[in-house]
Amino acid sequence: MLNEGLATTPVVASSILPALGNLRSLKQGREVHGYILKRGFESDVVVICSLIEMYMSCKSVSVAEGIFETMHHRDCMVWNSMIAGYSVNNDQDSAMSLLRQFWKFELQPNYITILTVLPLVTEEGNLRHGKEIHGYVIRKDLVKVVSICNSLIGMYSKCGYLDGSIKIFDRMMSKDIVTYNTMISAHASHGLSEHALFFFEQMQGSGIRPNKVTFISLLWACSHGGMLHEGLSIYNMMMEKYRIAPEIEHYACVVDLLGRSGDLIGAYEFVQKMPMRADENVFGSLLNACRVHKNLEFAKVVERQIMKGNSNQLGHHVLLHNAYASDQRWGDALMIRKAIKEKGLTKDPGSSWVQIGKSFHVFHAGGWTHPQSSDVYRALDDLFAEMTDKGLMSTSNEAARALITPV
Repeated sequence: MLNEGLATTPVVASSILPALGNLRSLKQGREVHGYILKRGFESDVVVICSLIEMYMSCKSVSVAEGIFETMHHRDCMVWNSMIAGYSVNNDQDSAMSLLRQFWKFELQPNYITILTVLPLVTEEGNLRHGKEIHGYVIRKDLVKVVSICNSLIGMYSKCGYLDGSIKIFDRMMSKDIVTYNTMISAHASHGLSEHALFFFEQMQGSGIRPNKVTFISLLWACSHGGMLHEGLSIYNMMMEKYRIAPEIEHYACVVDLLGRSGDLIGAYEFVQKMPMRADENVFGSLLNACRVHKNLEFAKVVERQIMKGNSNQLGHHVLLHNAYASDQRWGDALMIRKAIKEKGLTKDPGSSWVQIGKSFHVFHAGGWTHPQSSDVYRALDDLFAEMTDKGLMSTSNEAARALITPV
């Protein structure tokens, strides 16, 4: 465009930057930034927001912060871009700190701001921050916005405070399909399968038509609640009454439903009749059922089926490893781990966290990043030793220690 002698406008510049951010093309992004300064577009708010988003997407947080700090006039769009950028970089503390600064100005955060920061709070499971945002929503009368209430329901559920989700639901004047899907999923994840079905009945009574997401949550609820007949009935209802074609997620739920009930053969035959090849989740449900019901011979049948597709997916190996480990077949489990290393299969190590006061402590499987890692591993060694003394573990401490490192 420049070679043709055509003038670039702020609209063109602000359209290019998001694409460069998605591609993580920092070098080209800087070139566009230089051109913007040369043409005097830096006074355009939309262009500045696009620059902030581009740098945030490229992990150049300090540059984005510098642009933000030098701005004399910041409207909601600019603040939202910065908060969204921190969210993209999983920096909850900075997002919340900026949000608190935003609250102090006459120009108040809008519903887009709230919908930007709530998912980050939900992902981190930070109930204290979630309640802080909820308080602001109440003060500014944003509780009438259905999408915000839906996000709050999900936040409270995933933070373990289901009563908070129920209170919001009961007070909502208007509800949509996302509201009901979120409530069904929330109760399913908390092991309240019958309550999940109750909200489905409410949904039907309100005249809202369920979608494929609804049925994934319902099937999952029935699977984890041991409700075999109800789950199969819902699966048939999805196809016959609502004419929704099953997708791979629905098939995985049905396989899990049958497997958890102990019908491993029925689950395997169901997989064989699927119109598409089973993916990692479907085979994972089968292998998990084999582990739960301690049927390792059937697990080997499933393993052979997986290998027919020349699968080198780490998830399959991990599930087979866990099946052996749950049956205390430590030698076989370690052989699977050896195969994983030989094939060069890797994944991000699992992690967990605990909040003590205002501090978060994050632990990674087999990691040594926490300052008290040595104390943690000493405590694990003591536990393994005690378990071995009581006959609860038929392997050496060294073998057990190997099994807690990331596969």
